[in-house]
Amino acid sequence: MIIRKTFKAETAHIVKEAYTTRCKKSLHGHSYIYELFLNSAYKDNAGMVTDFTFVKKYFNSLFDSFDHTSVLWTPNCDDIIPFFKEHFERVVVAPWNSTAETQSMFFLYICSKIIEYLNLNNLWENGEQYVQVDSVIVHETTTGYAKADYNLDLLAETQFFTPDLFKQTEFSEGIMNDWTPEFKQFWEWLQKTE
Repeated sequence: MIIRKTFKAETAHIVKEAYTTRCKKSLHGHSYIYELFLNSAYKDNAGMVTDFTFVKKYFNSLFDSFDHTSVLWTPNCDDIIPFFKEHFERVVVAPWNSTAETQSMFFLYICSKIIEYLNLNNLWENGEQYVQVDSVIVHETTTGYAKADYNLDLLAETQFFTPDLFKQTEFSEGIMNDWTPEFKQFWEWLQKTE
């Protein structure tokens, strides 16, 4: 059984090295829609894969971190990062370019680590079993998206998947202040693993 939870964010970025001049030379925004797909062959005590309220408790802070946020790629934005950190409350500094493809891999990787964290710490609350991340879709526009699939992308060595880079993603204090206590504990755990 596969369940889907959607999230949304209004995000600004510069896509250095992009094909179009507008994307690589101008800060611009998108109304992102993120789709998280979870699967399990087993039902919890209520007959679900897991409750959407539980999903929101652990996953919403991740996706919400990109709402009303500027995503800047280091080292290609090193000249403007100090300005953004000084003048804006919500800034993500990432050692990866914020394309839909890379974002989908970022979310897939972090979501899979959330599942690992829940399993290792016995944090499931209603008898969930063998829940896995199936895929993540990042809709950058109404006509285009990128999909990262757990079996095809996360388990294989690809140019999009670099866990160390994803762990080095820096969130501003304004973003972290909005995280749930559960997500804060997860993020601290993630920084100590691997």
